[in-house]
Amino acid sequence: MTPTQVHQELVDALGESTVSYGIVERWCRFLKCGRQSCTDEQPGGALTGATTQKTVNKVYDVVLQNRHVTIGQLVEDISHSCHVPYNIITAKLNMKILSAGWILQMLTAAHKQRHLQSSFDAV
Repeated sequence: MTPTQVHQELVDALGESTVSYGIVERWCRFLKCGRQSCTDEQPGGALTGATTQKTVNKVYDVVLQNRHVTIGQLVEDISHSCHVPYNIITAKLNMKILSAGWILQMLTAAHKQRHLQSSFDAV
C-alpha cells in the first residue's frame, strides 16, 4: 500500500482526528526499510560495528565509485539498516546530496572566491 492509501484508510476509520499524512509517510518509509514496528526504540547503548572505520571506508569507496548511488543500494552493499549509511555519509564523511549526486560539503577558499566572483559577474 502507498502512504496515500494508508492515510485515506485512517481518515475513513478515524475521521479528522487521525495522524497527519507526513507521519503516515514516515511510518511507511520505516517499514519499507525493514523495521517491523514504528514505535520509538529505546537505545540499548552503542551499536557495535554499526559505524566502524571499516564500514565508513566501504561507504566512502562506494560513493566515490558512483556519486548517484542511493541509500537503498548502500544498505544492500554494507548490510546495515537504512539510517547507518545516511549517518555515515552526512556526519562522518561530511557529504550532502546535490543534483542527485553526493558531494563533499567542504569548499576551499578558492572555491568560495570563485563562487563569489561568478555571483558578481552575473549581476
